[in-house]
Amino acid sequence: MANQAFSISSLARCLTKADFYANERLSEDDYRNDVLNYALQLSQCDSTEKISIKEVKIGEKIGYTAGNIASRLILRRCKNNIQTSHKITTKNRQAISREIPIYLKEGTPYRVYRLDIKSFFENIPKQFIINSLEENQKLSSQTKKITKKILDSFSEKYGGGIPRGIEFSPALSEIALSSYDKKIQSHEDVFYYARFVDDILIITSSEETEHDFYSWLCNALPPPLKYNITKTKTYTIPRRKKAGASNPNGKLVVKFDFLGYSYSVHDTTLPMKPTGGENENTAGSIYRSVTIDIEERKIDKIKERISKAFFSFAKNSDFELLHDRIRFLTSNRELNKKDEDRRIPTGIYYNYSSIENNSASLKKLDNFLEQSITNTTGRLGRLYATKLSKSNRATLIKITFTRGFERRAHRKFSLNRLKEITRIWL
Repeated sequence: MANQAFSISSLARCLTKADFYANERLSEDDYRNDVLNYALQLSQCDSTEKISIKEVKIGEKIGYTAGNIASRLILRRCKNNIQTSHKITTKNRQAISREIPIYLKEGTPYRVYRLDIKSFFENIPKQFIINSLEENQKLSSQTKKITKKILDSFSEKYGGGIPRGIEFSPALSEIALSSYDKKIQSHEDVFYYARFVDDILIITSSEETEHDFYSWLCNALPPPLKYNITKTKTYTIPRRKKAGASNPNGKLVVKFDFLGYSYSVHDTTLPMKPTGGENENTAGSIYRSVTIDIEERKIDKIKERISKAFFSFAKNSDFELLHDRIRFLTSNRELNKKDEDRRIPTGIYYNYSSIENNSASLKKLDNFLEQSITNTTGRLGRLYATKLSKSNRATLIKITFTRGFERRAHRKFSLNRLKEITRIWL
């Protein structure tokens, strides 16, 4: 068993650079030692004081975070121990987006199931998680004890499920669905399965009965988990056919969204017969065309941020801030990964690296940005028409999403500047 002890040294290793930036006093030896000693005391689970968890807003949902740095260190240590002992590995969003087209290209019949688990974290059965941890002989008894105490305390104060947003919750959610994953993957009609937290995509041979298979999927979920009916979509794609003379660029057979991407599958023109016309006998062996682009909902969100940036400028006349906000939206940067001393690239390229350079979505965003810059008569444009000089417009018009994507352009901003830039979008 790997060292899973809760000690001053192991808890100190859970501190990150971001912690020192957020709390400068951690650089003081005495203060830092006090924090570590308090964390060690809390980890013994024998004091009247509890590991602190508080409620926060995460997007449109309620989430939770550690109430103090000592509690956060314990949660990080628990997360590391749980992940290591359970050998938890997950695919990232970009890896999934590169796999999906391989299966969508097939000219044979198939069926796509797009599923979402309703209120996932809120409905994960606590006792199932506790039992799973208890059964794991490679997980230390102290980690089990701490995790159980946190989940019990959370249930008493906030209700069922596990706390969305805290350090060990992603690992616990993977444990909750580990058996489910194996069931889906082993089904004879499933030839592709991907799950990213609570978003699920399944591609089958289409030989299964749709209604019976969906019922089986419902039963495969550990109770009380259920699918979100409003987000459940099924697409049946028949054997590849002729594109037809009226569809020289291919006939659209299915379009759906998954993990921020939009997937469009076309039956392109088949090889021609010597006597003329498409040779339908080649349909099963000719790949379909798959186009990946940015999901419309994500495009709308970026447009909304552009509009908010210009509206803010209309009120404060701060061109440098408007300029930085547009540069931020159209570029890329590196961010510290939460709770890890690791930097991850993010931005218009890294968030959507699976789309192509000639993306229609990038063109939509560029057109919207250009209209926002040159607009002088619209309802929003009239608010800043006189404040945005010709020189300002010339500066902004050079910035495009396409250029930021193709060149993988990086922009650096201080943490304080980032907070100022993103404040209007939170």
